[in-house]
Amino acid sequence: MNRALLRLAPLLLLPLVGGCGTLVSAASERVAADLRSAVLNHNDPDTVRDGVPAWMLMVDAMAAADPDNAALQAQAAHLYASYAGGFVAGDAPRARRLSTRARHYGRAALCAQRGDACALLDAPFAEFEARLARFRARDTAALFAAALGELAWIQAHADDWNAIAELPRAQLLLERIVALDHDFERGAPHVFLGVLHALRPPSLGGSPDRSQTHFEAALELTDGRDLMMQVLYAEYYARVTYDRALHDRILGEVLAAEVQADGYTLTNVLAQQRARELLASAGDYFFDE
Repeated sequence: MNRALLRLAPLLLLPLVGGCGTLVSAASERVAADLRSAVLNHNDPDTVRDGVPAWMLMVDAMAAADPDNAALQAQAAHLYASYAGGFVAGDAPRARRLSTRARHYGRAALCAQRGDACALLDAPFAEFEARLARFRARDTAALFAAALGELAWIQAHADDWNAIAELPRAQLLLERIVALDHDFERGAPHVFLGVLHALRPPSLGGSPDRSQTHFEAALELTDGRDLMMQVLYAEYYARVTYDRALHDRILGEVLAAEVQADGYTLTNVLAQQRARELLASAGDYFFDE
């Protein structure tokens, strides 16, 4: 399980695709929207990796100036989770530092959204589950920010079984989001759930059938434009179920696809890079075929 969690880096780039609501003013909202669009439609991941920290610092300043703004805290959680998981996962100390900030911002988003949720993630599990059931559709953005922060932090601390033990809470957050809004963030919660069900054995709550259901739901919501979702489907579901035909077919389709797509270009470029790596290693993985 801990080795598998270290491969979640591409998954944590998905929050960049969706954005996260409104900011402090119309002007700042427009700036954030324009920056997000520029990042997502860029075809050079190295430029994005080098440039996004400036955006992170700007959001840090805005979030500090308005701690009661749930959307701002969520924006910061998205950025730090995506950057920690997607761009610096190979630098363990830095990933741990940045993911801890993502976790802080995700919890701050929940607290700003609902005052009774400030200590939700520290409550005993049964209490956590019962209180989570009270959340409504208006709370989904804050719930997603909290889930992202937890997942980024868990990934960065995958060598610590105490961190891995927090996975069920992150999964429940995602399940509540899907129950409240099936289409939220263009299917991103479904992809996270698809991966988690593939990673965890049935004895720990995993289910290959549920994994496939969530991946198929996500693919339908994006109409095939998000190549990263397809790569994750191949990497997690097809490999876990040892279905090489599905694995190779999906990755072949990804490599044949056009990467330029509004809102998906960056992750599509990265998806094709990952698809090549997976196909190159397929002979070692599916070793008995």
